[in-house]
Amino acid sequence: MTTPEAGDRPEQPNAAPAEEADAPARKINDAGGELRANAATPRRAAETNENLRAARAVFRQDGVSVSDDARIEGTVIGGNQNIYQQYVSDGTRSVVTLEVSRRLVEFARDGYAVGDAYSKLVSAARSRRLVIIQAPRGRGKFAAAMRLCAEAGILQFVAYRPTVLIEEIARTVKADTAHLIEGMTPAVAQALTAASLTDVESRLAARSRVVITVSDEITFLDPGVHQFVVTLGPPPAHREVLRARLTYLVGASRCAQALDRPDVMKLFVEEITGESSCDQVAAFAWHLYECWGEGGPDVEAVRARTRHSKEHEVEGWFLSLPTTSLKALAISLALLDGLPYQTVAATAESLAKLLELPSATTTTRPDKFAESRTARINAIRAELTWEDVPSRLGAVPAQVIRFLNSAYPPIVLRLVSDEYDDVRDNLLEWLRNLAGHPDDAVRIRAAAGVGVLADRSFERILRTVIQPWARSRSERRRELAAYALQDPGNRPHLQRQVLALVDEWAAPSASWQLQAAAARVYGAALGGDFPDRALDQLNRLAVTGSAEVGLAISYSLAELVDADHGKAGRVLDLVVRWMGNGVGPRTPTGELAFLTLATDLVHPREGPLLLALSATDHRIQNALASAWFHTLNGRLFAQDARAIAGIWAGIAEGEVSVRLTMVRLFAIAAAGSTRTAKIVGVTARSWLTRSGATYAPRTATAVLSALGQLPGGDRPELSFNL
Repeated sequence: MTTPEAGDRPEQPNAAPAEEADAPARKINDAGGELRANAATPRRAAETNENLRAARAVFRQDGVSVSDDARIEGTVIGGNQNIYQQYVSDGTRSVVTLEVSRRLVEFARDGYAVGDAYSKLVSAARSRRLVIIQAPRGRGKFAAAMRLCAEAGILQFVAYRPTVLIEEIARTVKADTAHLIEGMTPAVAQALTAASLTDVESRLAARSRVVITVSDEITFLDPGVHQFVVTLGPPPAHREVLRARLTYLVGASRCAQALDRPDVMKLFVEEITGESSCDQVAAFAWHLYECWGEGGPDVEAVRARTRHSKEHEVEGWFLSLPTTSLKALAISLALLDGLPYQTVAATAESLAKLLELPSATTTTRPDKFAESRTARINAIRAELTWEDVPSRLGAVPAQVIRFLNSAYPPIVLRLVSDEYDDVRDNLLEWLRNLAGHPDDAVRIRAAAGVGVLADRSFERILRTVIQPWARSRSERRRELAAYALQDPGNRPHLQRQVLALVDEWAAPSASWQLQAAAARVYGAALGGDFPDRALDQLNRLAVTGSAEVGLAISYSLAELVDADHGKAGRVLDLVVRWMGNGVGPRTPTGELAFLTLATDLVHPREGPLLLALSATDHRIQNALASAWFHTLNGRLFAQDARAIAGIWAGIAEGEVSVRLTMVRLFAIAAAGSTRTAKIVGVTARSWLTRSGATYAPRTATAVLSALGQLPGGDRPELSFNL
């Protein structure tokens, strides 16, 4: 989590950043303070990736505008019957379960397009009562999960929040029931273990199932989890999807008649391309159903309805909102959809103040009881739900607000920016001001919102918002410049310009602020989309004496590894290469980057991510041992390295498997080097005293035992007391 710094004003979230002149950069050996601060609050990379994923989901471009729609991963049907919320409590933390309506289940059973992918899913899941379905978004994972359970003869269906823990599922399973978890959050999914899943499966009766759906981006830390995982392949062809949806809506006979008509299929080909999502196919089916007459669908009416795009629908609703306050709330929700209501309402108030100029003739005070919260939420077509939201103290319950139609957020933002000239500057000022907000989720949404607007006005947004953020002395604002480029950097018509811009920022002649901003672009913003380019550019930027540039590189590498654990080996190899023999131009950056990875990538239960990966990957084990060798012997951060080793030791103290892996690792790091063995020994002895920063006597004893068996300069024999 980012710490406040000079140039930041978190206590004034609505203060606009001014243009900032170049300032001398801190030397890279002054970055130890950030290492120590981040060690106290790890998982910054995980929080950033989670916030960016949420922003991407909110601003995705393929949402479907269907009134009162019920969504199942790319599946849209009409009607209001969806999910009914219940609470289950057995004296521990309350678990929210959601009763899935029969209509949704019937749709999954009768309106789901069955293809080879589903047949393979059924075959793979036949011997399991607990299944994890993994696939990219839009493949129909949740609908497949419901159909799978319905075909098993199950009649009762309940769903859980994506943040539910596997232990909470274990204590709430019921007989003759399908237990569904749609889109389990990455942090929870990655923490799953084969043992915990086996325990849940053992509690299930013959006609009970637990089905979890996860993104294809998830990498499970425990390899044993894969015995429960089934990959859902590509969906059927668009025509088959259309046939299934329309059959469910109008029946097989009328569907066949409609699809045999040349004019219907001509319109289908015009509207649905190879890149269209299942959502768009479902919307087309819905339009056919709504325009159905005595002779079947009225094609011209369907064409006219299609032309009335989502933008027109949203514009009519937005204009109907009677007050500036309601419009500000709608705009704020468009940016912050899915965040706590109080956060959305507070930012809406700050926007309303920018939009409502004070009148010198106004003497009457507004009636503060004129509108209830319920009336305001209904007016902006939103809903409140109780959910657990992350905080520094752990997950806390909060009322979260969302639009009823998930297609609204990007449309509302673009509508206000494109159509209302007198408001456009106020909107950009508001987004700039949110750069100083104390909540990382709000700041990242502000950057993502800027990126959405940049799609249609790139030069203006770049000049007025993104470039000032990139030139800022504030680390927080430089990060936002990077995040704002994520959306335009993935647009074919802007990708070349964005990459050229970042190359300019990364040039040796550029200021340290721009170089630091460029380094952050190649983390969570665009690094995952362009991994080769990202590592190449970070390698060039690593020749730096600037603490800010070095830290920016370090945080970006942490985000890359957190998002894709498969990149850990490549990233570690690169960092070790930077450290070289301890005197190269990239050595300080290499040491700083490794220690950032070691402090930030720490899971609350599994411990250090790199340590966990090294237990099963010899490439990572060797690179990790080499990194510890270099940092413990380094000139700049050796003291910080010993302190971070103590953090790892404290985690290993209570976990035998973690301790075994750590002891093996440090024994390898010390092999062949008397100096390193002495450093590790002195460090381990400090863990034996309660007066030190770390008290880990079992870990210390095991490390010292391993070192004591080191013969001369040979690789150790790892037989030590745990």
